[in-house]
Amino acid sequence: MRPDRLKQLRSAGFDDVANEYLQLVGELEIAGRLNLVSVAEYIATRSNVFQNTESWRWFERANRLELLEAGAVSMPAGKKLINPRCADSVVLAVGKRMAATRSSI
Repeated sequence: MRPDRLKQLRSAGFDDVANEYLQLVGELEIAGRLNLVSVAEYIATRSNVFQNTESWRWFERANRLELLEAGAVSMPAGKKLINPRCADSVVLAVGKRMAATRSSI
């Protein structure tokens, strides 16, 4: 919903509707961001890319900044968790860059 529409709802006396909408949108945003899995779970579902934990660790060390900027790695309670969607986008971007530098393709 556009900000001007929210303003219209509020000015028409529908503050509760506007507030409920904003709360639902906020909850959906948080739910999307909290799509977190353990490193082991992430690796298990990406075994065609990461054959073992060491291959993930190497990738993480080599691309740490990009993973952090994308929101792919998080430690909300002291335990490293992965956001699969964000991590996948970094994996694809890195793979594309690597492929572009190879002359055998």
